[in-house]
Amino acid sequence: MFLRSLCIAVATLHVLLPCGVAQGTGEQCERVDGTVGTCMEFGRCLQSGGNAQSVINLRSCAATWGDIRQTPVCCRSNPRNLARAMCSKWNRIANNFGRCTSTETRIQGGSFARVNEFPHMVALVNRFRGQNAFCGGTLISENFVLTAAHCIDGIKTASEVSVRVGVINLQEENSQTFQVLKISQHPLYRPPSSYHDIALLELATKVQLSRGLVPACLPTQNGRLQEGKILTVAGWGSTEVAEFSNVLLKGFGRTVSRFGCDDALDTNALNRDFYRAGITDSIICLDESSSGPCKGDSGGPLTEENASTCQHTVLGIVAKGSPSCQGTTVPGIYTNVEHYMQWIVDIVWRKENA
Repeated sequence: MFLRSLCIAVATLHVLLPCGVAQGTGEQCERVDGTVGTCMEFGRCLQSGGNAQSVINLRSCAATWGDIRQTPVCCRSNPRNLARAMCSKWNRIANNFGRCTSTETRIQGGSFARVNEFPHMVALVNRFRGQNAFCGGTLISENFVLTAAHCIDGIKTASEVSVRVGVINLQEENSQTFQVLKISQHPLYRPPSSYHDIALLELATKVQLSRGLVPACLPTQNGRLQEGKILTVAGWGSTEVAEFSNVLLKGFGRTVSRFGCDDALDTNALNRDFYRAGITDSIICLDESSSGPCKGDSGGPLTEENASTCQHTVLGIVAKGSPSCQGTTVPGIYTNVEHYMQWIVDIVWRKENA
C-alpha cells in the first residue's frame, strides 16, 4: 500500500510541478512542516535511518520515473543520531573544564545538591515577581530550555519569563539571568488533560558554557525504561517546612512499570482525571515513597548519569505527583522525553538536522 501510494504521488507531482523548481541531490530543501532537510534518493534516506517526506508533499525536489528508491525526497537525519552527536559535544566541553562532580545515587529523602552537580539545571522565574523559581527546567543547548507545558499556562508573553542558570542558592546573585524569546508548547497539549506536558523555551541570547553550566544530553535509545531503574530528580520546590527551597534539592526514585502505575492511579484516583486514557508510552512513572518532587519542582529534569563522565541524560520532565509530595504510594508522573525526540530536534536544531 505504501509503495502504491508513493507511485501515485510521484506520478501526480510529475504533472503538477512547474518547470524550474527541481532541486538536485545534496541541495537544501524545505519540508511542508517548515523543517529543513537535504534532497536525496528515497532509498538512501531509508538506509541511513532518515525521516523522509514524499515529493507530493515536498513540492521542491525533482520527480522521477522508474525505481521508487531513486525518487528524490527531502530527508532529515534520525533525531537520535543528532542527539548522540550533541551529547558528545557537551562531553568534550565538560572535559575541557576539568574534573566533574558525580551524583551520589541512593534512595533517600531530599538532600542539598552540590556545586556543579547539576550543570544543566535552570530555574524559571517571573521577571516581575522576584527571583523565586515557579518551575524548573533543563538546559539542552546553548539557547534552549526543556520544561513542562503546564509551567507556562497563563503566561501571556515570553517576556514575562526569565531563566536563571548556574545557580544553586536562589538568594545569591552570582548567577546569570536570560530573557525568554519564544515559548513552544507541544501542539497536542490540552489542559486540564496532562498528556504531552512538554514545552521548549528559546532564550534571547546564547548561554556561555562553563564547568557549572553544561547542557544535558537527550535520550538516544528507543523503548520504555526497565522497571526499578534508579533516576535522579532535582528542583527548588516545596519542602516539609517551607513553600519553596532557596537551595537546589535532589532526590532519587525507582521507575515503576506502565501497568503498575496504571493500577496505582486506579487505586488512589488522585491523577485519573488528568490521565483518562491511562499511562501511555509518553509517560514515565517513578516510585516516590522515599523522596520525590513537590510544588515548584514541575518542569525540572528526571535524569540518568553516566558515572564516568558525570554527564546527565534528561529522560523525563516533572509533570504530576501526589499532593503529599513524598511518603506516598502514588507514583510520580513524568513526561517521557524520548517520546518527543523528533519534535524537540525539529525546533532546537532546525537546520543542523538536515
